[in-house]
Formats: sequence, structure tokens, C-alpha cells
Amino acid sequence: MGCAQSSHEADVDPVATMTVLVDRVVPLPVIQVANNNNDDDDEPVRAPVRRRRSTLTNYTIQAYSIDINGVVMYHVDTPSGAIINKRYNDFKAFHNEIQLIVNVPQMPQAGFLTAWWKRRDAAMIEFRRERFQQILNAAPRDRVQLFLQGDDACHVALHDETKPRIMAREQSPIDLTHVHMDHNRSGAIELVVGRADLHVHHDGTMFVIHWTGDSDSHLILRDGRLFRPIQIHIHAPSEHTVMGRHHPLCMHIVHKSADGHLAVVCVFFDDAHEENAFADQWWPALATVQPHEPPVVLPNISFAALGLGGSHESYYCYDGSLTTPPYTEGVAWVIVETPRPISRAQIQAFARGIPDLVNTQPWQVTSTNATSKL
Repeated sequence: MGCAQSSHEADVDPVATMTVLVDRVVPLPVIQVANNNNDDDDEPVRAPVRRRRSTLTNYTIQAYSIDINGVVMYHVDTPSGAIINKRYNDFKAFHNEIQLIVNVPQMPQAGFLTAWWKRRDAAMIEFRRERFQQILNAAPRDRVQLFLQGDDACHVALHDETKPRIMAREQSPIDLTHVHMDHNRSGAIELVVGRADLHVHHDGTMFVIHWTGDSDSHLILRDGRLFRPIQIHIHAPSEHTVMGRHHPLCMHIVHKSADGHLAVVCVFFDDAHEENAFADQWWPALATVQPHEPPVVLPNISFAALGLGGSHESYYCYDGSLTTPPYTEGVAWVIVETPRPISRAQIQAFARGIPDLVNTQPWQVTSTNATSKL
């Protein structure tokens, strides 16, 4: 019942990306394109392909630029680790992609902007450069990284978590149903959480807790893969739903294997009349954690009160993705079925540290993760 772990871009470390979020480094953009398996920069590359084909490789666009000839380039990370430049052969295709992110005027009449190698007249080049500048001016400042690089070429990286994820295959979160259930009767999924210091940081969106557990803390999936905990973060309300229902709170325990793959254990919390003993150890200290300030160290926090793990535990399991940029796929999700109780006061204490009282990624409807199991 093991799930095949899809490989992600060699030079995009999802764990490092989650870590640098703490330091306010803008994450990589979400826009993805399909490669034609030809890395020769002199060969034309077509506009982003939206068809689902097993032979396609997803590349992550780092930035766009327009050169002195009016040619739009995009800079991509390749699975081999190289960063290469590709041409947008059709400026209109590029423009339509950008319109998904920023509000810019419609393109002019058909035929004026053709493939770059067919028309290089001054009017076309000038129009492209003016329109590119309009795109920069229209883009929200907090989603744009603008810089100059040689020959007056203008480069821009556009960051938008709300843009549709092109060619998404295994995106998270999803609505969980019985098809994802693993009752773990044989105890094949092994989850052990111990005690260790918590390093709590607020990145402006959520509390990020660096926690590696003790020497016994680990997750073993049915296929035998071993993961160690590296980080915890909390969402209010829960990102995943169960039969369409959100839980008021969820905790994600991010694990990493020796070969760099990720697994996330999700624990739901439900409103109850009792205080949660696990949260009570460190929840009061959240009020002292200020956004973008150095982390607060909370010593020797134990997870024993959550009662996680053991053959009695049932899980929802599927292969999905990170729920933060760059939305890297190939992430094993292990979601504890039984919610843990937590008091309303504790939920409110956590929610006070979240802007707009929500830090939840919406559902992702895809075709492949609806029936996958670990």
C-alpha cells in the first residue's frame, strides 16, 4: 500500500523554503510551466501547457524579464539543479498568464503582437516594453521583487499565493472522505513523539515552531520510509476538511527523511470544555512572541498528553503537497482521525496571533490524490 514519492526540483528545498519564511524572505513564485525536455536556450519554447500529460516536467519560474529587443524571458529551476532562461515565444501568451495575477489592460488587435522571431520592428518592441512596465506598475508592491540586471533589462518576480496552480496534480489541502481512511489495524504506521525544546517564531502569518523531538521521535510509513520531525505550525481553522467540515484548529508536524522527502502529520483540535494539557504547557507564552522578532525558546515540551501514535490510531492518508509556496508535491500526508479536545479560551489565545484570524489555504481539487493511500 505504499505511495510512490514524486521527486521535486533539486534546487528547491521545501524545508529550507519554510525556514526562510521566518526571515521574511519572499518565497519562490507559484507559476509553473511545462518543459519540452530541451534545455537548449536557442530553441523556441512554447507558452505554458495546461494539458495533463505524464511526460511533462514542472519547472518553477523564478522571475520574468524583458530584454532590449522586447523578448520576454522566464527564468526557471530545472530538476538537475540548473537555473536556465527560456523564451516566451508568444508575448500574448505571457500577457495572459500575467493577467491571472495583476490587473492590466487587454491586448490590442490580433496580429500586432506575433511570435518574436517574425516581427522585431521598433513599434512592437516599444509596445512590449511599455506593457511590461504597466505590468510592473499594476503588480501589488508586496508581491513584486523588482531589480535591474545588465543592458537595462528589467526583471520582476511575481509572488501570489492565490494564483491558480498550473498543472497541479497532487495539491493540498483536500476534503477528506472514507477513501483516504487507514485504520492502521496492523500498526504499520508508526508515530512516536517525545519531548524537546520549542523555538517559537511568528513570521507575520502564523506561528512557526522549530522542534526536532528527542532521539526516539519519528514517523514510519507503511512502505518503511523513516522520517524525523523538523517543524510544527498551526492553522486556524483547519486546512483540511472532513466531509466538508472544518475543525477550529489543526497542528502540522512536518517530518523529513534522510533523502529529503517530506511527510506531514496533521492533528485536529475540537472545541471542548476542558483545557488541553499539551497546549497548556506553552500556549500562554504565545502572547510574548511578536511578529518578525527573534524566536522564544520554550524548554522541554512534552507531546505525551496528546496520546498520539499506537495501533489504536486511525489516519487519513494520501500523497499531496506543501500548503505554502512553492507548493511542492510528493508530500506524504498522515492525518490523525480523532480530534483532540481544546478549550475555546485556548483557541482564542492562539487566534489572537493570526492576522484576520485565518491562515488557511483553500481546498485544492485535483484528479490524482482523491484515492491515493500510504
